[in-house]
Amino acid sequence: MTKTSEEYDWALLEDPRVMDVLNRAVGKCAKKTAIDADDIRQEAFLLIATRPNEYREKLDNEAALFRTLYFDLIDKFKTEVSRRSKTVSRDAILEGYEE
Repeated sequence: MTKTSEEYDWALLEDPRVMDVLNRAVGKCAKKTAIDADDIRQEAFLLIATRPNEYREKLDNEAALFRTLYFDLIDKFKTEVSRRSKTVSRDAILEGYEE
């Protein structure tokens, strides 16, 4: 079921604490997955906006907020990371033939 714009709550993204945690979680996730940080950041915005109560409960504990967001992002990109790790690049194949 697709959410309408009325079902998103963007207010948490105005909190500097949330944005600090979001930026740290995005950076760590980008390093771990080699996925573009801007793509991860967009997903982080959507995760927070679609589940604001879950994240709002953790505002007083930044470590818990970070952990929740980070693992939610890892779960979100797990399939893509798995697919990428099983894909052999064209250049790698060609290099194998050159030897």
